[in-house]
Amino acid sequence: MDFTTANPGLRIRKILPGRDNLAIAGLIERSFREFLDPDGRAFIETLRKTAWTGWLDRLFPYAVGGETEGFVCVNERSEPIALLHLLPIHPPEGAGYLIVNVCVDAEYRGRGIAAELLRTAIAYAQNYAASVLYLQVRSGNPSVVRLYESQGFEIVTVRTDWLKEKMDAENLAAVGRLRTGCAAPERAERDEFIRSAARAVPPAFRWNIGWDDRVCCFSRPLRFLKRLAGYREEFWTVVDLNGDANGRKIGWIAFQPTGNYADRVWILPAEDSVEADRLALMGTALRRFRCGKPITVNMGAEDDCGCCRAFGFSDRRELIWMRLILTERD
Repeated sequence: MDFTTANPGLRIRKILPGRDNLAIAGLIERSFREFLDPDGRAFIETLRKTAWTGWLDRLFPYAVGGETEGFVCVNERSEPIALLHLLPIHPPEGAGYLIVNVCVDAEYRGRGIAAELLRTAIAYAQNYAASVLYLQVRSGNPSVVRLYESQGFEIVTVRTDWLKEKMDAENLAAVGRLRTGCAAPERAERDEFIRSAARAVPPAFRWNIGWDDRVCCFSRPLRFLKRLAGYREEFWTVVDLNGDANGRKIGWIAFQPTGNYADRVWILPAEDSVEADRLALMGTALRRFRCGKPITVNMGAEDDCGCCRAFGFSDRRELIWMRLILTERD
């Protein structure tokens, strides 16, 4: 089904999986060229590899690419010139969609096409009884934020992915001087850990930052079985060895391997931690989890990010999270 637009000659339709892949890949590459990281470039390459290029692809579409939800705006020649992807999600508010890859080709910008795509997506989500829509905007784009606010979205949080490409000599020297130790977490720590983790990684937003509850395991038998099965994830209690001979607990660190460009590290300060403790936690994580791949640390805007800057992390992306509630849960 096609939807008319306020722009003569342009219409909006659902994405045709496979058939639109080449055009969509080019559109994303042109629109986000300066922001593309290795994961983004891999996604574009996947789109191109799964494009329908011949009669065999049309007979067996699922052999080359799965379903993709979303909409494109096409011109008089039926060429996609604007895009909006919809990813099914299940946040605490209920089933909904994450809106991603909203872009318009340069020569068609300023005509309200993005707003029309958004209204189409909102109507589609409402028709399928979705509870909520989420999207994310890179910081420094006030005009884009205003566009989404005009369609009813509101800002709910700001979170940053900090990236560490590799350890340099200065970092290695700094972590080598740390007097900290790692111990297996005990069940007695679990309640304090849950409170600390809720501050560092709010449960309302864990669904889209890669958090996995299974990584932070307090069961010794289960940790042993996971190691036996070849799991590479790690979870440790960190203690400061500068004072008390037994060590003062300053928090927890976790290592979460991913299939992406960078692995994930979680820094979870204890309830009574101070700035020096957070620096020690970060340094201990870098010393413990050196694995050859870049790592990322996700933090909220309200967090003290001095520990990331101190160890040479770069601000990979600061994202403004926006939400539109479609139906209230009982």
